[in-house]
Amino acid sequence: MPKRLLSLDFIRGLAIFGVVFAHGIVFGIFLGNSNAVQYLPKSPLVIFAPMLFLGTWAGLFALITGVANSYIIFNKLDAGSTITRSVKPSFINNLLVLVFHFIYMGLFTMATPAQLGDHMLYSLITGSIEKRAFSIPEIEIFFKADALSMIASSGLITCFTLLIIWRRDRFQESKNNSIRNLTIFAIIWLVFSKALWEWLNPLFLKYLELGKFYYIPAFFLSFIAGSLHSLLPYGGYALIGIVIGIMLAENRPYEAIRRYSRRLGLAFLITGIVLIGYHLFTITTGIIPYLFQYQNIPPDLSFVNFGLMLLWIPWFIRKFDYESDEKTVKRSIFIRRFGMLSLTIYCLEALWNILWSNIFHSQFGELTGEFDPVMGNVLLNVSYLVIVVGFWFFILKIWESIKFKFSFEDFSVKIGGAFRSEKSDRLNVAKILYNPRKDGEIGENKTP
Repeated sequence: MPKRLLSLDFIRGLAIFGVVFAHGIVFGIFLGNSNAVQYLPKSPLVIFAPMLFLGTWAGLFALITGVANSYIIFNKLDAGSTITRSVKPSFINNLLVLVFHFIYMGLFTMATPAQLGDHMLYSLITGSIEKRAFSIPEIEIFFKADALSMIASSGLITCFTLLIIWRRDRFQESKNNSIRNLTIFAIIWLVFSKALWEWLNPLFLKYLELGKFYYIPAFFLSFIAGSLHSLLPYGGYALIGIVIGIMLAENRPYEAIRRYSRRLGLAFLITGIVLIGYHLFTITTGIIPYLFQYQNIPPDLSFVNFGLMLLWIPWFIRKFDYESDEKTVKRSIFIRRFGMLSLTIYCLEALWNILWSNIFHSQFGELTGEFDPVMGNVLLNVSYLVIVVGFWFFILKIWESIKFKFSFEDFSVKIGGAFRSEKSDRLNVAKILYNPRKDGEIGENKTP
């Protein structure tokens, strides 16, 4: 039985906690990205200005999706399963995430700019709170790429990629070449992503505007070259995630994983910094709007982010998978608890955030988007964050006692279980949170 990757549990939990915290500041207190850029320097929350940068790290979910899926599929194949049977559970899980993406967009997402026209798109529940009037979602909202659609499409890319490279029992003979080939393919993907997106996005918008039968190609293009969180470039993150997942599944020495990540990470980081330096003197609209107000993440920021992720992740792998002890396991529970319910938190945090944002701005400030006491008063800032962020610590601890029943993860396990032969441990609280190492340690019997 493959060992659980405690590092991914922790990183996933840390990432979703970061989403809750960043969204609380940007969308709850400052009522949007543009306000956050403009008014954050005037607020006591200026100390959290780096959150604007970390808020562009959505691609981290694509990276760890590639790691998790390839790690699971590799271990199934290594145990003698066929490629079809090995891929099937991951394929089903990612399809379910895609279903939850559409539920989220229709019911819970915050107001988002339309891709056709200058108006905003609103969901049914959260949108009704924002508009203070009943809101029926426009069909266009279901063609927006967000973090959930990116996770699902990255997972599906992982499944299809491994199906192709390990088809017809080629697993044993080709797995040594997979790392090199996937790395080359990922680099090409990332380097040419911006040019491909600029070519495909107008085609996507054209089909979306035409509607009717053209919604079908627009649907697929929305994941590849849509807005914000499309596979161009984040599919490249997932491909490198596949490589790291394979190396972990092979129980390679930590130094081999660190060396691979460091070399690739430094290359992307340096390239991104050079691009930012170049655009600093050539972008007439200003470097800050260029980097933080975009429909598709610029390669400068994409490369810097990806490079930092690759330099950062090996530390967690060493700490949690190669050198973990009982103390580390216990101390990380409160963050890993976030990771267990990351799907539910992502879907519902916007509703909770916007609900309290309306209350605070109505009572102590204004909802006009102008600078008000809620944005500039430290006591109101702290009170808001304690309510919005602290709620999740409280509710997760209580929810844990009933094994997270009726969460999105619970529905996923029950629905997916009807199509899977093996039972899922996804909500096994005792095993995942408190005794994740009972089957042994990653790194035992390591092979070079």
